[in-house]
Amino acid sequence: MRFKSQNGVTLVELLAALLVSGLVLVIASRIFLSGKHQFLSRTADSKKIETLFHLKKVLQSALNGEIEECLGGKLTLRQASTHSDLQMILKKKFPEILTANLHCLEVSSDQTSLVDWKLGFQPRLVEYTIILKNKGNLDTLLGSWLK
Repeated sequence: MRFKSQNGVTLVELLAALLVSGLVLVIASRIFLSGKHQFLSRTADSKKIETLFHLKKVLQSALNGEIEECLGGKLTLRQASTHSDLQMILKKKFPEILTANLHCLEVSSDQTSLVDWKLGFQPRLVEYTIILKNKGNLDTLLGSWLK
């Protein structure tokens, strides 16, 4: 008994091929969308880190100047013949800053602890807390600077 070779594709084979092709397309699109989401998320995170790093660099550069006053979380710098509020300088360069709190400390007279700076010599330590708002999220830069 001899069978004739069949030319063509049956309906079941065609449906199976379409189903497999559809699954491959769905899997490929999910991988693409997942990769795109991860890329956008990491790009946003790297921009946040870049902003915080640049803010820290500008802040520490400004703190190299002469501090005139440091009261109630505000810090005033003496620049040339003028007095500049550091918070205003930072807000001009970084409009996303919500609050900036700076606290100046100096070594106590018995040299055993740190106390609030009393407008004597330049403070030895400046602690800062800066809060930025980025697309609904709050980022905080905490740190200290030794003179």
